[in-house]
Amino acid sequence: MALTKEVVVGENSEEYFKRSRCSFRFFHLSREQADRVVKANHEAKIRPSRQVSGAFVVSFQLVEDGDYSWLGELISLWSLSQEDFGFFLSLLTARDSDIVSLPVFVGELFRRMGGCFDFSFTFIED
Repeated sequence: MALTKEVVVGENSEEYFKRSRCSFRFFHLSREQADRVVKANHEAKIRPSRQVSGAFVVSFQLVEDGDYSWLGELISLWSLSQEDFGFFLSLLTARDSDIVSLPVFVGELFRRMGGCFDFSFTFIED
């Protein structure tokens, strides 16, 4: 599921804005490890960690037809703990309460990889 922008129709035939995205993140990587992730996924973004000086966070958007076979290899190679990587599902919506559904491929990937799962819900007013 790439970044989706859509106008959806609510319960009362009311149209509203909704955008959702699912990403994968590594936390507390060395620069060498971060560069290796970018080599495996050219869309990955590197930024300095806010929690660990000298460490990096690497994230990339998940897409349904993506090849993520290398993820498990790196997690195992680097002996990462479950807190050092995970999934991030975000929802931006023009409703103060809404539902975001986890794509099937993300659920399957989470069951194989493990890690943490974080959510973000942001309400925007028109």
